[in-house]
Amino acid sequence: MDENKLAVIIYKTTNSPSDAIKAMLESLNMPQGFLPTANIVGGINRWRAYNEAMKANDAKYKIYIDDNIVILNQNILIDLIEIFKS
Repeated sequence: MDENKLAVIIYKTTNSPSDAIKAMLESLNMPQGFLPTANIVGGINRWRAYNEAMKANDAKYKIYIDDNIVILNQNILIDLIEIFKS
């Protein structure tokens, strides 16, 4: 398990382009010293897709979202890491 890795696992529910999702994530402020990764998964069973992505990723911190969300807080990843560490 990589202590300095942050995985954002995105469940693709719409026909929105993957590039738009990745661009939104790249616009977020990253926690210092962390290596972010984005995994886009899909399929009929959301929970199975999430579970497979979780097992395939060695990041200590994993965040699960849908592709149709809009993140307004540019510091959300920093805030979440602080919460996870406390």
